[in-house]
Amino acid sequence: MKKKLSVCVVFVMVFLFTGYAFAEENNTLFISGHKVEKIYIVEGGVAREISIDEYNSISKESTVQLQNSKLMSDCYSANYGVAKTTGMTDDWYRYDEIGSTSKLMISERERVSIIAYNDTQYPVQRTFKSEINAMTIDPKEYGWFEFAPIKNKSWGYLKTFSWLGELKNQEDVTAYSPRIVNGFLDGVLYYMTDTLYPE
Repeated sequence: MKKKLSVCVVFVMVFLFTGYAFAEENNTLFISGHKVEKIYIVEGGVAREISIDEYNSISKESTVQLQNSKLMSDCYSANYGVAKTTGMTDDWYRYDEIGSTSKLMISERERVSIIAYNDTQYPVQRTFKSEINAMTIDPKEYGWFEFAPIKNKSWGYLKTFSWLGELKNQEDVTAYSPRIVNGFLDGVLYYMTDTLYPE
């Protein structure tokens, strides 16, 4: 019993001290103790407000799109093969993708606006981003925006071949890359408020 209790306490402490604790009460979302007033999905540079239910479905990892292992005969393929060209007898490498998906990287969430404080007795409107409507900050509260990127996730094998084409080594690889559309980073924008200054 003592061992189970200590494991539970350690788990709760690790979860809380990571700074990414989420809670939902009465259809209100809290992240790290801060109230999330509005949530926007940003795709191709366009922000669209979404509900908590939509957010919850986005925050779960998307369905894995399994693919057949891609065997590339051309080691110079821009997508999957990388060759050393310093000498004819050098090793060359190939990435065989097994699957891919997109993932909201909540752990990479960062503040992307100033922190505004309402020192009055009345709610005030504040514009942070020109493409988003003015946000309301209640009396004696702080308001700000945070952004979490959506990244492409790929997993497969990185293989090393000799110059004769013999497989020398194979490693499991998981790689993430930013999901960029029309020069803009895709992700989720959170409008957050709190009575305490955010750290």
